[in-house]
Amino acid sequence: MSPVASKIEAVAARWITELLCLPRETAVGFVTASTTAHTAALLGARRAVYEKAGWDVERRGLVGAPPITVVATDDLHASVLKALGIIGLGRDTVIRVPVDGEGRMLIGRVPPLDPSTILIAQAGNVNSGSFDDLSALADLAERSGAWLHVDGAFGAWARTSPKYAHLVSGLERADSLATSAHKLMNVPYDSAIVTCRNAAVMEGALSITTSYAVHSDEREPNHFTLEGSRRARGIDIWAVLKCLGSTGFGACCANARRFAEGLARGGVRVLNDVVYNQVLFDLGPAPERDQLLAEIQAGGTCWVGPTVWRRAPACRASFCGWSTTLEDAERSAEAVGKGRDRGSFYVAGCAPEEAQ
Repeated sequence: MSPVASKIEAVAARWITELLCLPRETAVGFVTASTTAHTAALLGARRAVYEKAGWDVERRGLVGAPPITVVATDDLHASVLKALGIIGLGRDTVIRVPVDGEGRMLIGRVPPLDPSTILIAQAGNVNSGSFDDLSALADLAERSGAWLHVDGAFGAWARTSPKYAHLVSGLERADSLATSAHKLMNVPYDSAIVTCRNAAVMEGALSITTSYAVHSDEREPNHFTLEGSRRARGIDIWAVLKCLGSTGFGACCANARRFAEGLARGGVRVLNDVVYNQVLFDLGPAPERDQLLAEIQAGGTCWVGPTVWRRAPACRASFCGWSTTLEDAERSAEAVGKGRDRGSFYVAGCAPEEAQ
């Protein structure tokens, strides 16, 4: 780190809060990945909850501490569970809220909340791309005094597009947010962003002081991350925003829709309502699906991978590249369709002569 890196990170942080329409006082940290972003945000949440209970968790630890309740979407990402385990709140103690067919939290099934609750929502399901109703969840959190954290690894950037901003209505009311920079923002790996509406809480949870470090009244980047010594990730993010702005985010969604339309025309069943940049589709049982995916990937046109959706094998395409075109999406759909046609008698479960 250096003074110039600190200045550039401050500019990038301001741009991010403006792009995402977050409150001006929001703290922004530049971290390694979504897991680290969740960990930093949830450390802030843990501190805030315990402050209300009169417990100094950084000094006294968790032994004998009042309980914290974590309520989350049933489709929460594994990185959130990992972060909860890291900070001592546990992976198996989460109260999971049922979701609908697209993976959206059922608001009517959210249990009673109180000031000892951390509520975790999702903006951009990693499989279907669906969004929880952030406005409704923010209402619940505000009425109860609960902390609202949003996993916006993909979906936070919907805010930058007039066409998709409605998907994250209420995001500005969340207490904390984790989002990836290496996905739709297209910076290299080892880059993610954490935000916290209460900067003092985040700084209290993450900052350190030493006798040999020199501090100033300017923004100290390491007060908003887990690491003290680290590379200046904010410079990559600054450069992308400076050069590309927010124009690439909406294009990814258009590409996803074009890909899904191409699949459907070719007779491939699309499994989700394509509202953002993710497309789920069916290529049959797992063994046959995996063989087809290997052939499609070997063809070199596109990379689509396996997943599980509603306990059944499925395939997933994630459109993140700013330089991907609609023509690329069309060619990718054709590549999947041709691969499916070559192995159609396996997928259909009938003999080759029957397929002919």
